[in-house]
Amino acid sequence: MPTRQPPPEIVPFTVKRRQRRRHDIHLSSRPVASAMPSSTTPNHVYSAAEWKRQPTSADVLFGFNLPYRAPQNAFGAYCWRWRLWFESTFALSMLQPWEKVLIMCIVNSVLILLFIGILCYLPSHITAITKRGMYYLLGTEGADRGLTETLSMFAGSLGLRSGGAGGEL
Repeated sequence: MPTRQPPPEIVPFTVKRRQRRRHDIHLSSRPVASAMPSSTTPNHVYSAAEWKRQPTSADVLFGFNLPYRAPQNAFGAYCWRWRLWFESTFALSMLQPWEKVLIMCIVNSVLILLFIGILCYLPSHITAITKRGMYYLLGTEGADRGLTETLSMFAGSLGLRSGGAGGEL
């Protein structure tokens, strides 16, 4: 009984897969220039050479793409772990480099404005809160005086003395 062959224009799927595997092996068996510095190596982000490469701390701190491995030194490894946590928390690894720059500019601008607001507004707000607290605790006489004067009068009314040998408040 003769075996049935498909028409010549139809190639079985398994043959295509074998040819594709041979083609992939051929492409991945190219020599890799691993001795070249990382900034000049023309490797794709997902290539085997990039996977095997040992990054430097500068790659972790200033590179757009996060390296796969941590650097050898402790500071670089710490920065790599922190950046990995940060990028995975905010899904920055899914963005293009220009989107990362845009997002980080917006986030840094908002944080800078927040810190400026805290530094400018917080000291006056703390004094207002202490005055309000003195008013709630001691009534109108506590709100008119300063904090130290009010506390010393409050301690004197309780019979507590502070200060030198004379017992002055």
